[in-house]
Amino acid sequence: MYYGETRVNQAKIGDDVVSFTSPESFVRAIRPSVEKFADPVGIDPNVLIAQAALETGWGQRVVPGQSGGSSNNLFNIKADNRWQGKQSQVSTVEFDGNVAKREKAAFRSYDTLEHSVKDYLSFIQGNPRYQQAMKNAGNANQF
Repeated sequence: MYYGETRVNQAKIGDDVVSFTSPESFVRAIRPSVEKFADPVGIDPNVLIAQAALETGWGQRVVPGQSGGSSNNLFNIKADNRWQGKQSQVSTVEFDGNVAKREKAAFRSYDTLEHSVKDYLSFIQGNPRYQQAMKNAGNANQF
């Protein structure tokens, strides 16, 4: 996903801001947080790392934060009317069938990467759309 001319390749982990300079640095930076929250749920942490890598281009396209910096949103979860937290408004390209169109969209914004991981897990656990995936949480291929 591309957000106008703005590219953010960093996130806040605890009190530290880390930059993602390569796929390896991305995995190294997010793995501890992903493992901390994925293991108790029974999801293979590699699945979440792969999803975050896909959504952000190995951390090179994290949604910008409200006032610069990073939204720390590793999974590109949009902020619909149920979301009560911070939001980042960005220009994005969405597909309506086979037609690409540019639109402004609101994405969830988090204080830290850890909050992003926790919210993503809560999102997929509580959303009926992902229940089949959750039934296969322990099997990366079926998940």
